[in-house]
Amino acid sequence: MKPSFTRWAACLLFASLCTAHAQLRDARFTEVEGTVQFQKPGRPAQAARLNTTIQPADLVRTGQRSLAELEFNDKTLTRLGANTVFSYNPENRRFQVEQGTALLQVPPKLGGAKIESGAVTAAITGTTVLVQRSANGTMRLLVLEGRMNVTRAGSNQLRTLGPGQMLILPPNLTSLPQPVTVNIATILGTSRLIRGRRTLPSERDIERVVERQERLLDNEGFQTVGVVITTLDDLLGLTGTQTLNAATFDALTLEAFPPENDEILGPAATIAQGSTLTLAAGGLPGTLTTPGGTYPSNSISATFGFTAFDFSDLTISAFPTITNPDPTAGVFFSVGLNTGRGPAEPSLIFQNLVAAPNFTLNVDFLALVAEEGAVVFNNSSFNITDAFISANAGDILVNPGNTLYVDGAIGGGLGYLSAQRFLNINDSDIEILNNGDVQFQAGSGVTIANSDIGAAFNPVNTISIFGFNGPINISGSVIGNSLTNSVVIYAQGGNNLTISNSSIVGNSILLGGNIVTLDASTALLGTSIEIQTNNFQQNGAFLSTTPVINPYIP
Repeated sequence: MKPSFTRWAACLLFASLCTAHAQLRDARFTEVEGTVQFQKPGRPAQAARLNTTIQPADLVRTGQRSLAELEFNDKTLTRLGANTVFSYNPENRRFQVEQGTALLQVPPKLGGAKIESGAVTAAITGTTVLVQRSANGTMRLLVLEGRMNVTRAGSNQLRTLGPGQMLILPPNLTSLPQPVTVNIATILGTSRLIRGRRTLPSERDIERVVERQERLLDNEGFQTVGVVITTLDDLLGLTGTQTLNAATFDALTLEAFPPENDEILGPAATIAQGSTLTLAAGGLPGTLTTPGGTYPSNSISATFGFTAFDFSDLTISAFPTITNPDPTAGVFFSVGLNTGRGPAEPSLIFQNLVAAPNFTLNVDFLALVAEEGAVVFNNSSFNITDAFISANAGDILVNPGNTLYVDGAIGGGLGYLSAQRFLNINDSDIEILNNGDVQFQAGSGVTIANSDIGAAFNPVNTISIFGFNGPINISGSVIGNSLTNSVVIYAQGGNNLTISNSSIVGNSILLGGNIVTLDASTALLGTSIEIQTNNFQQNGAFLSTTPVINPYIP
């Protein structure tokens, strides 16, 4: 006897409900890079291998420059970035990100999932999201496609995030802020959790978000802001729902151009007079020839538009002659550390490097990254336009006698110095030409002494100085000039900003810090002056306009 229509419909509905609330059981590692471990309750940690299976309550940890991908029994996909701690609970399909960065893609019609991190819970359904929790407790929640509802423990507050929106939550969260909008195309092109990986099942949905954002940019429906994001702590200025950042490197990875493994990088090298550099064409590796030898590039990185070279130490005393078959190509020098040397020792040195102010590399972009040691400038002069210079685990020391130029003549230009620890600029001159931008940031503190930054009488767009987990001290210096559009000096993370015997000049001036201290020999000269602080100590300093003093925003 054939089943009745009613019985058939009931069976179909039951099957549908079972699918809609699929139970999470186990997950297997479908990709493992670097150091990845999992730990069962009460058991020692084990190294993860391809196709290793984990169960609920197992804790997954990734090491520095590592990555893992997990596929669950219901096809839910999770990718974990470096230094991430992750676990899951099948009850209500809950995922925990204790620290680090995670991408989560939940197929539609599975009943969704909840992401828990700190005091925040994010509920998602059929959605692709990125979640990050920094070491200081700051959280970022980003929706690549779909929707996310975010709530705070002990509160009835709710924020709903749509495609392309991100919520930035400080560690001492008292209320949920408004979301900001970021450029998803940039995220896709630079995030280690997406770039170069296998295609996400939600790829077409994400592409529709990109297409919609591109139409908004073309129609000037959104305002773009020139903020470079690498650690996500330099997000000052990204406010409101009508902000689309078209200039980010990557909004949810700590390394913009990271190496792909934990190995000690290459030999030591010196780029001296007579060196030649051949860029990659069509994804093929290039070469760097110096008086000390010829070095092949990393062909893997070349596929991303960079000719990449790995060294344990690199001294630059003269720029090479460049053979450039592709005007859109860039150069990436990744500098590691010789075995047995301390992390404070310099490994990327600009030594007696002299170039004309209009000197430019014949490349689209230059990235110089010291992975473990410091970046040191000694008696050097050159153009850092469109250059990303970073000490990922050390200091940047601009010693006396340097002149660095930022030239924005062609479509604007950005000079960018980023130190994981300290940034010290001493007795040096940083000139900003043709309405360019310069940005400095440091994890442990910034010191600028007896130096000029954008002080020459040239139009300047923006000068940005950020300290994330340490103070900013400026003395005997001039920052900006009367043709400067904006100067931002911000000590974040509850740290202090101190300015003495200095002049800060610009149309718009923004100072921030737990305590902002000026002395009587300091002048702030601007049309608009805003100071975000818990404690402003003017101490007789001269302010050319009445400042707006706001409560400190960490």
